[in-house]
Parts: sequence; C-alpha cells; structure tokens
Amino acid sequence: MQPPQSFSPFLPRMVSSVLRRLRDPDSSVRSACVDAVRDMSCYASGGASASFCSVFLRPLSESLLLEQDHNAQMGSAMCFAAAIEETAAAGGGEAGVALDHDLAQ
Repeated sequence: MQPPQSFSPFLPRMVSSVLRRLRDPDSSVRSACVDAVRDMSCYASGGASASFCSVFLRPLSESLLLEQDHNAQMGSAMCFAAAIEETAAAGGGEAGVALDHDLAQ
C-alpha cells in the first residue's frame, strides 16, 4: 500500500476524470464514481482540510450547481455527500470541525 502523500499530486486529475463520468446515464457508473470519491477522500483526509476543499469540495460543488445535465447533478450530489461522510468518519470530530470552519468561509 502506498502512503497517502504519494496520491496527492494525482487527486485533481482523478477527480476531474470522475466528474466527466458522472454524465453517464447508467446508474452503475455513477455508483462507481461515488465509491471512487469515497476511497480517494479517505486518502486525502489525512492531509490539510484546505487541500481537501480545493481538490474535492470545490469541483464537486461547482458541478452540482453549474452543470445542466441531470445525471451529473445527481452524481455530484452523491459524490459530495460521500466525500464529506468519509472525511468525517476518518478524522472523527476534529475533521468535522475543520471542515465546518472551511465551509463557513
């Protein structure tokens, strides 16, 4: 198993690849995207919360709010929720407090 820091340079590309796949009308593809975001956010939750917000939450929220495709909006919402749930579960209460502070800004 690789250390989480080895994945960090590739996370923005991985997230953008997931966002492109969310337009697929097949629900199993969107479900796989949600699982991928959940797994990636588990690795990213060990780092700073600012990088988590810039890598995961910003692209997912932009896709959720700006995308015109219904499938992409649904998939973005599910990925957004999975990323937040995984970060809160992995970091306990400390990550949740930091995430609340970042989202409030």
